[in-house]
Amino acid sequence: MKKIMPYQKLEEEIKNQAAFACSLRYEDIPEKVRMRARYVLLDSVGCILKGLNGQTVSSSFDDAVMETSAAMLSTELYEGNRFACGHPACHIVPMMLEYLRRHDVSERKVLTAFVAAYEIAARWGSAVRFERTILGHGTVMTAGAAVAFSLLENDDESTVTQSILLANSLPMLSVWQTVYDGSRLHDAYPGLAALNGIRAVKMARQGYYSTGRIILDVYENKMRATACFDNLDKGLLSEDAGNGKTDYLLLKNYFKLFTGCRFIHPFADVVQEEMEHGLTEDEISSIEVYTYEKAAQLNECNIPNDLSAKFSMSISIAAQLVRGNLGVDEIHDCMLDPKIMDLSGRIKLFHDGHYDECLPDLRGGRIRIIKKNGSEIVRETLHARGDFDYPGETFETDVKKKFSRNVVRYLNRSQTMIEEKNILKMGEEEKKIAQETFHFCLEGTAERKKEKMCLKTG
Repeated sequence: MKKIMPYQKLEEEIKNQAAFACSLRYEDIPEKVRMRARYVLLDSVGCILKGLNGQTVSSSFDDAVMETSAAMLSTELYEGNRFACGHPACHIVPMMLEYLRRHDVSERKVLTAFVAAYEIAARWGSAVRFERTILGHGTVMTAGAAVAFSLLENDDESTVTQSILLANSLPMLSVWQTVYDGSRLHDAYPGLAALNGIRAVKMARQGYYSTGRIILDVYENKMRATACFDNLDKGLLSEDAGNGKTDYLLLKNYFKLFTGCRFIHPFADVVQEEMEHGLTEDEISSIEVYTYEKAAQLNECNIPNDLSAKFSMSISIAAQLVRGNLGVDEIHDCMLDPKIMDLSGRIKLFHDGHYDECLPDLRGGRIRIIKKNGSEIVRETLHARGDFDYPGETFETDVKKKFSRNVVRYLNRSQTMIEEKNILKMGEEEKKIAQETFHFCLEGTAERKKEKMCLKTG
């Protein structure tokens, strides 16, 4: 029997991914998956509007994708998936929303394309482990953007197959150093990836092609990643769908309820709970956090701006204690607050290898809060609120509250409730209202439009 080479198996799995994407029907998707997808869309729209902060969006499709994507990233509130080791939705949703502003697409088609794209992006994210200085944004999840665009455009299965091959042969090299230096390059990675995904689809139509050998060379030899391309089609095969056994990774996503890197959130949960029980920053002598290696690298206290603050464990927890919460507004300009900076200098991170062994099923560590009176609070935390498996999780209520907080400056209470209801229900008539509301927010009020025109003609 002829031996199947790794690149051949990879190509076969990519064909199976494309077959899944092209054959997936709205009726095949379980209602709980559809509902989870709607909550991801609601959460993403809220993040985009919060990040735009009232700014209008370019009429150019490419520029608008970059602007809405960067807005979503800037909040550090967007969803993620710990099994995908990254953030599938931010590579897909801004591009899809901009596409919908220009094309009339049915709700069922939108939701089906999003679910298919998310599943494929998440599986690529789970297959590749980059070395610790590589961020991962804009790399393998580019395939998700390519799939979403190709499905919206009604491409055939062979085009989708080649689009995935091309998209993931053209990754960017995104680095963690961007967040430590506070560079907005970090915010640009997923938008650039989405545009690369679209370009991959167009290249596939024009006859360009890539191969499994090229992808293996890119990731294993050039990017020095540890790649396990054995499960790209796991739970996606036709027999799985026919038996209702499709393994939807979308059901294993998480929603951020605090701003900043997800690695910080289990400890922010503990701090918030202790604050609700009366803990204040004035009582604290020092704090020690013991966690896994990647989280322990968030130890920078010399930060230039808000973005880098969101990737500093010490700064984030100090800001939370001093300002009462860990949101976008609370962390703003925290580096200028002497109380926050003083407290952050007394919060130390330590790597504990035990917590590396718990990944990806459990992600957290141990926090030790030492008070000035000599007493201590020591707690182990292995989940964060918003995780799909958080004990007693009620993500629906949390996501709705978060959406309301994010859009309060741009929609009144009535509009917020309409937008929330329409995205979660997503009937055809409701979808039109939701799109109009979203477009209104992106394009700005009549007064802002008039002001913008005056500035152009003045």
